[in-house]
Amino acid sequence: PCAAGPAAVCEDNNVCTADSCNTKTGCVNEPISGKCEDGNACTANDACINGKCTGGGAVTCNDNNVCTDDGCDPSKGCLFSPNEAVCSDKDACTLNDQCAGGQCVSGGALTCNDSNQCTTDSCDKNSGCVYVPVADGTPCNQNGGVQCQNGSCIQYVAGSKLFTYTGGAQTFTVPVGVTTVRVAVVGGGGGGAGSHYGGGGSGHVKYGQYNVAGSVTVMVGDGGNGGVSGTNDAPGAAGVASSFGAFLSASGGNGGNTNGPGGGNGGSGGGGAGNSGCAGAGGSNGSAGQGGCTYPGGSGGNYDNLSGIKQAPMTAGAGGAAGQSSHSGGGGAGGVLVNGSGPSAGNGGAGWSGKGGQGYGSGGGGGGYDSGIRPTGGKGAPGMVFVEW
Repeated sequence: PCAAGPAAVCEDNNVCTADSCNTKTGCVNEPISGKCEDGNACTANDACINGKCTGGGAVTCNDNNVCTDDGCDPSKGCLFSPNEAVCSDKDACTLNDQCAGGQCVSGGALTCNDSNQCTTDSCDKNSGCVYVPVADGTPCNQNGGVQCQNGSCIQYVAGSKLFTYTGGAQTFTVPVGVTTVRVAVVGGGGGGAGSHYGGGGSGHVKYGQYNVAGSVTVMVGDGGNGGVSGTNDAPGAAGVASSFGAFLSASGGNGGNTNGPGGGNGGSGGGGAGNSGCAGAGGSNGSAGQGGCTYPGGSGGNYDNLSGIKQAPMTAGAGGAAGQSSHSGGGGAGGVLVNGSGPSAGNGGAGWSGKGGQGYGSGGGGGGYDSGIRPTGGKGAPGMVFVEW
């Protein structure tokens, strides 16, 4: 009899086929679908197609590192090889960064120097060089300048200072870079007389331009006190002189005295006609106070033209109004207004007494006399010193 031989071996070692044996036809290797490995590490998603393992898309090799060259080896897969490319370490304060050993290595430090004495130089890792202006007034010596302003070295910033009465010496410190100043000085106003006498005169008004350095002592004179009450012999005190160092001095106005005005000492800056009183008219060089019906107002005069002052208008203060009784005191002489402002001198002691003038250095109002009452005179207004550069 015919006996069967050994079984046929139908295994083709192909993961993409299903192996079997047909008794009539022999081995059958039927293609199948499914995942497989094509032996190439540079492909992904390999799959069986028509009985063969077919590679899918290429593997993406990217380590997001500019300091490596990214590639793929079929037997090893992704390779990241260090390079020496130019890179950035994300620090704006370094220069010439370069790759080494697969990392970005910082180069030298960025030098932040704008060659400007009026800035502080530094570096911010996010934005780079930063130049911050130093405090205004800081000394410098670039481009002909001597002090810093808004980050630039300039000669100086124009400015001014008004000194008013404090009772003691004051100091003007010459700003850096300033060599010349313009100065207006006004003495204190005279006090109005008590009783039968007249109003106080205004302080002298003086102007000058001077070369200065370092510091200058400033004295501002007070106004003179008004005459006392209760007696016919009660002249007002003279105002105290004001001064700008040894450069310029302005005397105080005379006090009201002897049934007359307080001397022609002073006047308001810029002049202006005085107010007429029934015992006399005001002077044209500064505002005189109004005269009472018996006793005249304080006189103006002895003033310099202040048109050289540019940064603050200097205008005439009005003379004080006359008293309102038959023997009332005269008004005080007007002084100087700075930017339209200034103190007022004191009025005489009664409601019907003469009134004080307006402005720095104005004279006090006269006291006057009525029905046996002899009031005090008004105190003169203090002077001032104005400096500009």
